Amino acid sequence: MKTNYFFKKLSMVLSFVLISLLGFGQSITSTFSTGDISTEYSNSVSTATTSACADTLNVILPTGVVITGVDVAYSMTAASGAYMSEQRSFIRCITTGGTVESAVYTGTGTTIGTMTYSRTGLSIANAITGGGLIQFEMNAFRTWGGSACDASYNVVDNNTWSITVNYYVPGPLDASIAELIIPAYAGTSDVKAVIKNFGTTTLTSATVNWTIDGGALTAYSWTGSLAQYAVDTVTIVNYSFTPGNHAIIASSTSPNGGTDGNTTNDTATFTEMFVGVIS
Repeated sequence: MKTNYFFKKLSMVLSFVLISLLGFGQSITSTFSTGDISTEYSNSVSTATTSACADTLNVILPTGVVITGVDVAYSMTAASGAYMSEQRSFIRCITTGGTVESAVYTGTGTTIGTMTYSRTGLSIANAITGGGLIQFEMNAFRTWGGSACDASYNVVDNNTWSITVNYYVPGPLDASIAELIIPAYAGTSDVKAVIKNFGTTTLTSATVNWTIDGGALTAYSWTGSLAQYAVDTVTIVNYSFTPGNHAIIASSTSPNGGTDGNTTNDTATFTEMFVGVIS
């Protein structure tokens, strides 16, 4: 048992070293340090709103990297009779291809004080390709105190807002199933897979292995020509779905007949309740 444990641990260490050598698991962090960020007074805040006192933070990535996620952290301080529960905030990636967080975040506590916010694994920059300068926007609001932009009641504290962009350096062969497209209605439907090439070598072939509801794996052979970051949407099967829950999983393997250098983006899963056909 001890011998098996030793080799298991050794295997994990070697795997980590290999991943590091291949360029996976890298990150760059930037911290906002030019002063407190004021909040805008508003009782109606959504992620579609842009604060009149929004400020930006830049992260500069190496050329050609693939973003895998974004981590954010910051603190907000309530003073002058304001409450932490009156804080509202969210982050938007304003570089072309970026998106906004899915929710507005609210503080807690009916007192003055400092509230810390931390979120990891955000996908708001994952669609940006090529690296370079990535720009993020802090939108902060308050629901009480004064009017317009003001730093007297609630602020984002200086030197607390940080953005960490996680990324990897793509190798020559890196195929991905970026998405599964399936109408969630019972009946016969095409199951479509979006194949994306993250590799630096043009992708000309790959195998897509798919399974539905835990059934046997079925291979779909794809051929084409995809430059880096290009996509192709293909129908991998025409399937008859009954009403109820279904799970579809598809994974890419053997890009250009070789070994995929990054298996973390190979698989896409679609789990949904399929309803009766609308007449």
